[in-house]
Amino acid sequence: MIHSHSGIRTGVDMLYHFSKLRRIDSLRTICHVIFGLFLTLLLLVGGQLFRQLTAQEPEIPEVHPADDAQLSEELPPNYPGRKYRNAFDSAITRSRQAIENEPHDAENYLALADAHIMLWCFGFVPHEQALPAAKAAVQQALRLNEQLAGAHTALGVVHMSERNWSDAEREFCLALKWEPERALSHHWYALFLAAMGRHAEALAESQTAVTFDPSPGMQTGLGAILYFGHDFKRMIKQMRSVTETDASFAPGYDWLGMAYVQEHRFAESIAAYLQAVDHSDGLAEMVAGLGHAYAIAGKHQEARAILAQLNDMSHKWYIPPVQIAYVYVGLGEIDPAVELLERAYREKSWELAFLNVEPWFDDIRSNPRFSDIVSRLNFPDPPEAVPEKP
Repeated sequence: MIHSHSGIRTGVDMLYHFSKLRRIDSLRTICHVIFGLFLTLLLLVGGQLFRQLTAQEPEIPEVHPADDAQLSEELPPNYPGRKYRNAFDSAITRSRQAIENEPHDAENYLALADAHIMLWCFGFVPHEQALPAAKAAVQQALRLNEQLAGAHTALGVVHMSERNWSDAEREFCLALKWEPERALSHHWYALFLAAMGRHAEALAESQTAVTFDPSPGMQTGLGAILYFGHDFKRMIKQMRSVTETDASFAPGYDWLGMAYVQEHRFAESIAAYLQAVDHSDGLAEMVAGLGHAYAIAGKHQEARAILAQLNDMSHKWYIPPVQIAYVYVGLGEIDPAVELLERAYREKSWELAFLNVEPWFDDIRSNPRFSDIVSRLNFPDPPEAVPEKP
């Protein structure tokens, strides 16, 4: 890189030499001096321009542990979802190190953005502690490579977090334009479409994601789309297939438990959730699902024990308010549930993106305060269904 201080030093030395000349013997000497000064000016201007073009990396906000060796020591054994949190914090550390080594590689910034997004989606940190860092990182990734599909996908999620629904869809579509076979982009777009109530489109996108990547994660994503579309019988079949394929995959049991609840198969739901809690290191989302299942099944004592556990957790660590609200809804205690949803609205919780389609809230949709929260989220009206041809 051309540094400005080296260009200035060259010019000063030449001017000093010029002042010491007692006589100029020829026009050629004058031309040489003038050319040297002109070259120095080019170096100065060119160096400044080069720096303006290359030094566009923003300050990425610091978020959480930056040293892998400290993570297991800082998180106690009873930290909810400890293995996932460690994984995301480690990903942030690796990404920052990669950025230091290769600051012009867009993939490094994308990895950093994705890790911050996961911290938020998994409920480990509130929006304000994760999404600004994710947004800064993904914007830098797109400055370096505007055709990076993963970066457009991540920016779509950021827009979802900010409730900029049309901007989110634009980014998901751009991601699929640049990389049509990227399963993760189809997966996130499917979740967006489901949140908007566009279930047929969501199902098609999720099925496409599974075509490109039949992993348990993508298969569980398909189960989620079936859940938001209220297709619970098909969802049970889908999620049982996932848990049979990978018996330690916690999200598979989580979504299977949700499906069983909706079908009033409470014993099976509770059994699935106990597996989810065990395999997830007690992730708050799984614990809340178990509490909800207990409550719906009429096991109120067990549900209140879970509620006390979640409230105790929330005094030590961040717990998304929606998770606690789920248990209150199951118990039929609507006022504290809505209070928690109001807090979730202020905190921009991930789960609120699905407030309009979450089956667990179906019984309180007529509540005026609940309806008011939904209206403030400004969801677009889903497109009218095209009538079938006779």
